[in-house]
Amino acid sequence: MKTTFKKIFLLIAVVMTAMVYFAFSASALDATGQCGENVYWEYDSTTDELVIGGSGDMNDYSIYNFTSPFFCNNDIKTVVIEEGVTSIGAGAFAGCSLSNATIPDTVTKIGNAAFYSCINLVSVTIPDSVVSIGEESFYSCEGLTKATIGNGVKTISDSAFSGCSIIDIRIPDSVTSIGDDAFSGCTYLKNLTIGNGVTAIGSDAFNNCKSLTDVMIPDSVITLGDRAFCNCTSLKNIAIPSSVANMGVYTFSNCKSLINITIPDSITVIGDGAFQYCTNLRNITMGKNLKAISHLTFYQCKSLANVTIPTGVTVIGQYAFSECDSLISITIPEGVTVIDRYTFFDCDNLSSVIIPESVTSIDFGAFDSCVKLDEILFGGTDEQWKAVNIDFENNNLIDSRIYYRHYAPHSYASVYTIDKKATCSSEGSKSKHCTRNGCKAKTSVTAIAKINHTYKSATTKATLTKNGKTVTKCSVCGTVKSTTTIYYPKSIKLSATSYTYNGKAKKPTVTIKDSKGKTLKNGTDYTVKYSSGRKNPGKYTVTVTFKGKYSGTKKLTFEIVPAKTTLSKVTAGSKQATVTWKTVSGATGYEVVYSTSKKFTKKTTKTATIKKAKTKKTTIKKLKKGKKYYFKVRAYKTVDGKKIYGAWSSVKNVKIK
Repeated sequence: MKTTFKKIFLLIAVVMTAMVYFAFSASALDATGQCGENVYWEYDSTTDELVIGGSGDMNDYSIYNFTSPFFCNNDIKTVVIEEGVTSIGAGAFAGCSLSNATIPDTVTKIGNAAFYSCINLVSVTIPDSVVSIGEESFYSCEGLTKATIGNGVKTISDSAFSGCSIIDIRIPDSVTSIGDDAFSGCTYLKNLTIGNGVTAIGSDAFNNCKSLTDVMIPDSVITLGDRAFCNCTSLKNIAIPSSVANMGVYTFSNCKSLINITIPDSITVIGDGAFQYCTNLRNITMGKNLKAISHLTFYQCKSLANVTIPTGVTVIGQYAFSECDSLISITIPEGVTVIDRYTFFDCDNLSSVIIPESVTSIDFGAFDSCVKLDEILFGGTDEQWKAVNIDFENNNLIDSRIYYRHYAPHSYASVYTIDKKATCSSEGSKSKHCTRNGCKAKTSVTAIAKINHTYKSATTKATLTKNGKTVTKCSVCGTVKSTTTIYYPKSIKLSATSYTYNGKAKKPTVTIKDSKGKTLKNGTDYTVKYSSGRKNPGKYTVTVTFKGKYSGTKKLTFEIVPAKTTLSKVTAGSKQATVTWKTVSGATGYEVVYSTSKKFTKKTTKTATIKKAKTKKTTIKKLKKGKKYYFKVRAYKTVDGKKIYGAWSSVKNVKIK
């Protein structure tokens, strides 16, 4: 009724706005005017842009609704609200065709229906300054696919984004309540993050959000409203935290893709129809403090096969498990007093039921149309059952072909049987079972405390090309506490790869960095081994062996080249020149190059190779008379068939005779 009144009021408001618009539209081209207390507008028809800004000495600039015909001008495509404006009034832009709206960070409040039915609005960013988003503020903005909610918003009011096309939404930690119908009908909403400050999720808040697949409800939530996630047909996973004390009716009704659900210990009553039509729901874990299973709770949960009802439950409501076609067995605990009408109606595969002694009433049609049910065992004595409200002649109560009998008084074992093993995340339970053959009754049910996590770490070493990781997880339940990536050693370098011979041994340092730029430690992460010698000209190997969190071996090389050769003199002769130099220690031989170009161009340059280390001069013949020639010399060392060269000497020149 409340929503209907709001929509009627909004419709009247939109009509009033339209009347004002048509009254002034003849002059609504390029124009300016006042649209609120100290708020002015300017409209440019060439750009279809409306600029609204605050002016004057007042501190509070508010856009009033229905005060300017331009607010409903369907030609307006862009609205720019300048800084200084502090609030957007109710219905301010309702029904406008604008596609872009800029809200400054001076605005603290967005009023009811402010952008109601702006069907062309594509995206909106609500700044951190905004504290409240009013009712139906973006209702039925069919084109709105992106909405960013600022970190200052505390309240998202009723129907604020109902009927929008939002795909992703992040509700910040500042929000404490999500109003009724806040995101209902957002059929494209796929990714939802609910902040840790939310305590209440209103009725129908996410009703009919058909694209939602996973929802994490934070520990701050206390109340889940009626139909909060009703008709979320793609929802596969949802975790209800132990903080939730109140769960409304039809909360997850028609969530056809939901497979598993755990009802926390904090919930005492499951609301009517909470999981009805969840046709793929296969596993239910109910909290130990549950007192009642309400009407239609698991109606038409056609994939349920086995259900254990907690020992604290006293009432099972009408149609609670009706038409659960796969239900094979049901454990009704001691303590249940009422099995309501049609509770297990049309459970086609239910074959046997034990009714505990605590039951005082089985209502009309409780097991009607259970076509495979051929035995019902009643606990207690004839005298007890005479007081129970059961008419065994009423064929609508239980099919007349079913065989009824009383079983003997229970004989409970003296030792406990573990019914449910304790884990690190949940308590277990144990009880004393009845020793009578076929009897499933049990008593003295006792909780078994949770097991403490026992964490152990396992490391997969990083290689030279692949990251490793250290995983710390519980050896009991497998819960992963942490995963740390060990980034592979991407950069392995020597401080130098070439030295000039000087008679001293060379030992370049090794620097290793992982793929994130972190420097590894010598001795902790790796060791270094150098080849022998490393003094004379030649090539040498440095072997890096990884250890600890790393594996693999990397070989690096560096070289020591002969010292620079000193060119002593060049003596010109008849069509020849004699070149003299000083020998270099450790050299295999020398190269003498000569050219008619002081730049030693390729076409003019020739090389003479001297293969003896002790040779210190050579004569170059067949030179051109009268030409100036340039000479230089260098030493080389032959290693594994390849030459390592020293630096060139200085250049000398002579004119040939």
